[in-house]
Parts: sequence; structure tokens; C-alpha cells
Amino acid sequence: MSTPPILNVHRRYTGNRALVTLTGAIDLNSVPLVHASLERCLYDGIRVIESISPH
Repeated sequence: MSTPPILNVHRRYTGNRALVTLTGAIDLNSVPLVHASLERCLYDGIRVIESISPH
């Protein structure tokens, strides 16, 4: 049995801005996690979101 790929999402807030860093496997299976993270930013009043996917 194989282990599913893991995606880590880290949000860092500065005022009304957020830096979202994604590390790990980014694919169709990770869409709900990314969506929930971005939705949380909007719920918290964030209006500018920057995303980084380091390689």
C-alpha cells in the first residue's frame, strides 16, 4: 500500500495581506486543502494573497 502525497500549506499574515506557501504534492487531490486555506484567508479579512511554491 502506498502513502498518499502530502501537501503542506502555511499562511503568514501581515495586515490585510497573506503569504501562502505550498510545499509537497500539488495535484487534483490537494485542491480541497488549497481551497480551504484561501477561503480562510478571505474569511479573516485578507484581500491580497501571494502564493509561493518552492522548488
